[in-house]
Amino acid sequence: YKKIFNEYGSKNTVITNKNIKHILEKDNINYFRINKTSSMVETLIRSKKLLSMKKNFFLTSCDCLGNFDKFSLRKLITTTYPDVVFFGFETSYMQSKMENSHSYLITKNKSVINIEVKGKPTFDKLGHAGFFWIKNGKIFSELNHFKKSKYYKKLQREPIIDDYFRFLLINKHIKASFIKLSNYLHLGSENEFLEFNYWNNYFKDYDK
Repeated sequence: YKKIFNEYGSKNTVITNKNIKHILEKDNINYFRINKTSSMVETLIRSKKLLSMKKNFFLTSCDCLGNFDKFSLRKLITTTYPDVVFFGFETSYMQSKMENSHSYLITKNKSVINIEVKGKPTFDKLGHAGFFWIKNGKIFSELNHFKKSKYYKKLQREPIIDDYFRFLLINKHIKASFIKLSNYLHLGSENEFLEFNYWNNYFKDYDK
């Protein structure tokens, strides 16, 4: 599911389908229900009307979390005026051995100029965390053009939101900056989940 954090709203919004809505039921969340889709991109397309009405919000499409300084983010937004802020992390030793598990940010100074989607890990690139700050939801207006593009048609896997943002970047439709995360945690693969449990239990025993 996609979870949208509106900076000025009192409630979060979860885009979900009827099969899992009952699992997420909470009073402090707005639910936007769509039919089950075959990909992240189809979810975005069906949610485009909702997203286009949002401004200054966070969107996440991944089972991850990470700490960042909100004042640094505000300074970045007010000095570089990006359309999107990506969040990057330094890969762990294990993550650096996992091919095609993460996307990687290609940066220059404070800007993101491209994304290697599900690329080969390298220590000189930040991994791309699965959430974004977005200035205006109207950036999703290019979704239909993206579906008709050569890039989309050549994909041999599920198209994900990273692919759409890469499409926007290489066609210079958006200006993007990035924030480096601290204490990043990603549970997207079985190996990462096992690693998390190992260290979690290790430090519990250590404290004893």
